[in-house]
Amino acid sequence: MNTELCLRERKKQQTRRAIAQAAKGLFLERGFDRVSVAEVARAADVSEQTVFNYFPTKEDLVFERMDTFEHELLAAVRNRPEGEPALRAFVRFIVNRSNTVMAGDGKRRVAELTRLVTASPSLMSRERQIVARPEWRNSLRAGRTRRDRPQHGNGLQHRPECSPRREALFRACPPKTTTPSTAR
Repeated sequence: MNTELCLRERKKQQTRRAIAQAAKGLFLERGFDRVSVAEVARAADVSEQTVFNYFPTKEDLVFERMDTFEHELLAAVRNRPEGEPALRAFVRFIVNRSNTVMAGDGKRRVAELTRLVTASPSLMSRERQIVARPEWRNSLRAGRTRRDRPQHGNGLQHRPECSPRREALFRACPPKTTTPSTAR
């Protein structure tokens, strides 16, 4: 019976992975808003209902790993050193995660995901919903002082369309500027 459960779990993981990979390929090729769930199902060789059994919404196909990221981020904020502002712990986590992700082909994957999310109003909305949940707000606000609030006088423009997570990424990894001598 244990072998059967292991096989069943492996099959479920394979199906989930096949659906996610098919969706990612189609979304990157044509854009999130131009791909239907039916097309994802056909590409993964499953029914539409099977897609929804694994991913409750189309947007969840993009944010499939968000739960893991979310738990790790909230743990980093909750377990920060005594006296450290929540925002500093948040940014440190993002920068450390970014350094890890940027190894190998991670940089390309992050760029693809960023382009995909920012090109779709529904994905931007979903990202804002994810980070607007009470557990995010409460953890990120805990211990935040007036001095910790983001300053916008450092050349970075506030982006109201961005979620706090993406805003922190912009702050942690500001765009490189070119000088006239290097722009050629």
